[in-house]
Amino acid sequence: MVADFTNKSVKGRDVVLINPIFNGGGDHVMANKIANIALDEGCRVTISAVDINNFYQVNTRNLSLRDAEPHEMGALNNPVFVVAPVGILSIEKLNRHIDLLCEQNQFSKKDIVLIEEMDLLPSPRQELAVYEAELRGSGFKNVSVNRLGFGEGSIGYLPTDSNTIDVIKQRFEGELLKLMDGYNMSLAKDSNYHLAYISSNLFVTGSEVFIANTLVETMGSEADSNFIMVLRQLSDYSVPVLTAGLKYILQKKTGECDISALFSEATVFFYNSHSGELDRSIKIVGEGRKNVNIVVTGSLPNNIFEDFMCLAQSGMASGDQSLSEFLSMTGKMPYYDMQPWKYPLVQAIEKRGGEELKDVISQKVVGMMPFNGEKRYQFIPSLTQPHPSPDFFHKQNELDQSLSSNTATEAIKELFKLAGKNSE
Repeated sequence: MVADFTNKSVKGRDVVLINPIFNGGGDHVMANKIANIALDEGCRVTISAVDINNFYQVNTRNLSLRDAEPHEMGALNNPVFVVAPVGILSIEKLNRHIDLLCEQNQFSKKDIVLIEEMDLLPSPRQELAVYEAELRGSGFKNVSVNRLGFGEGSIGYLPTDSNTIDVIKQRFEGELLKLMDGYNMSLAKDSNYHLAYISSNLFVTGSEVFIANTLVETMGSEADSNFIMVLRQLSDYSVPVLTAGLKYILQKKTGECDISALFSEATVFFYNSHSGELDRSIKIVGEGRKNVNIVVTGSLPNNIFEDFMCLAQSGMASGDQSLSEFLSMTGKMPYYDMQPWKYPLVQAIEKRGGEELKDVISQKVVGMMPFNGEKRYQFIPSLTQPHPSPDFFHKQNELDQSLSSNTATEAIKELFKLAGKNSE
């Protein structure tokens, strides 16, 4: 639940945001979004980022909108501690880090806020109840437990702020034109663009499902389709495997599905990090009317990724942050690369969609199921797919609206609404 820190002892409080960081940049982005909410409420914030792979590597940043000069952590006034995310740092190490901060800066233990990532499937040691009990036992008087996500008791997702979205929308076309010119490719306005970010090792299956299902979804359009595939686990060793997988899916013909009938020619390019150019890998001739270009890379600069997201008609996300970015930038649920510990997040989305959208959600989720390791994915049958009714589109729009509008911003503001006031 969200804490109620509305008593007088909260006035003039600042924020120490403990930010455990694992692989990838999502944990860092999560802390920045929470810090920005606190700053908007007038708080001074110090982010203490802890690398869980190297516990003694701690980076500190001091942020304020109200002071001309930057502050030091020790200058914070009776701070509220915030931990986000929670479960990736053991309670023993978290307590040790807090004790060190309190000892170095003469902070007292009064209030602490836990903000966990979206709808996590925790191990017994990652349960928020474990952290709450241990933190109370270590001396904290008030412990507020909060979980991002869409499930029961969750407070929503952390969106990209509106100012950032405005900046991206103003810049994206110019940046992409310059990028595509560098590859001797045009940014055709009458083409469809589709962007995928897949961080798991199921990137071959994820790519197959995203490309095939997207081509089925857009088979009524003769506009060329361009796919930008950002695959975090891509390596020189996996390129041949992925190439074979893409070749298989583009030539797939069954009694229910014929992907080759959906395009006239499909070309797969891989970004060559050594030359900085796009290398053509394969070209497949189909029986349809539109061209398909598939560009595969292991990474993209964040600004270019955001630009393509602004341009894309559909997308595929992985983890919390890219899912949140797609929801806040496009207002639509993207395809989702589900890690096993994110199964509760998919369950929460399925519950919101109801029985009518069960197949739609299944067709958008690719991942490994928890406990048994079973692969989960579903192709759309292009030859036997019934024509959707107006009511179906209405329900799909309702789900998109339900998810994209369910932001955690206001709930988190409640934690900080008095924190920035000067003490009396």
